[in-house]
Amino acid sequence: MEKIHNVLWTGGWDSTFRVIQLYRLGVIIQPIYIIDHSRMSYTKELESIEKITKGLPIKFPSSKGQIRSLIIIDGKDIPADLYLKLIHKYLRKKVINPFHNFPMRL
Repeated sequence: MEKIHNVLWTGGWDSTFRVIQLYRLGVIIQPIYIIDHSRMSYTKELESIEKITKGLPIKFPSSKGQIRSLIIIDGKDIPADLYLKLIHKYLRKKVINPFHNFPMRL
């Protein structure tokens, strides 16, 4: 049985690069998308994923890579993690934005 590579695919550059890289290596990819209905871009992200999924076999016909059907998980179904929320809040207070002290110039 071949190994399945799970990829959290957002439709953005980084995760798409990883999907293409794995596809070209000839592996089985299980894409996973976490939908956040508060993000206006989620429909475009899903459109991009669909377009890329259909285009990979055309662009790389010699690849033995396989992309399984996209698993979509509703972000509302993922329980909140209090520890991560507290760490995030702490880091936002303690970490200084490197661009914070630069004045904006028009």
